[in-house]
Amino acid sequence: MGMNYRASSVAGSEEGHGLYFAPTTGDATWPRFPVVEASCTADSDDLDRAVRRTAALAQAGFTAIGIVACETISPQTLDAARSRGLRVLTNGWLLPEAA
Repeated sequence: MGMNYRASSVAGSEEGHGLYFAPTTGDATWPRFPVVEASCTADSDDLDRAVRRTAALAQAGFTAIGIVACETISPQTLDAARSRGLRVLTNGWLLPEAA
């Protein structure tokens, strides 16, 4: 069963404000920072970049959610994104995680 999140802003360091996803139910692993790779048509290169950037934040000690935002995505790329733990945002809709 997936966790529900709401977007929240938080005052960051000297750079200003940041965005994170806070759980709507109790969860000790927040804030979770979104890592978004945006593209008109998502492909394997976009997935690679999202995974790499999400892993870099994790290595730095942050909890991140890898997201691919696109207008279109093929069924094969969608399956690959889900198998790699990425969320997919298409045309303003966050698609369900893999079952």
